[in-house]
Amino acid sequence: MKMGIQICKFFLFFFNFLFLIVGLGLTCLGTYVQVMATFSGFYPIGQKTSPFSTGLTMLIIAGFLTMLLAVVSNHGACMHKTSVLNVVRKILITDASYLFVYHNDL
Repeated sequence: MKMGIQICKFFLFFFNFLFLIVGLGLTCLGTYVQVMATFSGFYPIGQKTSPFSTGLTMLIIAGFLTMLLAVVSNHGACMHKTSVLNVVRKILITDASYLFVYHNDL
């Protein structure tokens, strides 16, 4: 029984680590493109309401939230905090249901 719990903990840690890497990649990509666009004149970033600037900001925020969720979930898995894992589960279910209901509006 103890080995099964260890295997589940390992897989949870592994996939949360992958989410951490993906979130870091999204944040770095969004920041890099925004900095390059600002300093190299690649795109007129002076308009704060432009779709390009808004998209990059959303990419950075999505990457940061993915990293935050992965770190919190890893903490819950490694420290055996079921309350933390329940909060993460509820956040993921809420996000999935929101995307399912409003997928045409996005």
